[in-house]
Amino acid sequence: MKYSTHVVTAVSVSTALVAFGFIGKPDFSSYGITGFTNFVALWVIVSISSLLPDIDHANSFVSNKLGFSLPFKHRGFTHYVYIWVLLMFLGTNSTSIHSELMFWVGLGGLLHSFGDMHT
Repeated sequence: MKYSTHVVTAVSVSTALVAFGFIGKPDFSSYGITGFTNFVALWVIVSISSLLPDIDHANSFVSNKLGFSLPFKHRGFTHYVYIWVLLMFLGTNSTSIHSELMFWVGLGGLLHSFGDMHT
């Protein structure tokens, strides 16, 4: 998939999950974010995290922007669904100030992996 497709898919699906009540509304109040800005933060976080799994590919959008790529086989370790589900689980069950961030980063990565399963 192209990076833009990953971003659009992740933003659309995460917004739909919140809108239909499958996932609670984002709450980034621990970072000083309130109101509608919570949704803007959600979209930014999910957009960026939906690109993170491709950091193992030298020609990916995220690797080109960061200037490096990880030395793993593409669609290997960073594409494992278990990693992203674990991050979501930790975000849900943690009392850390960053638990909300962990959950949404995990969801973005998970949606990336599901998107790759179709191609």
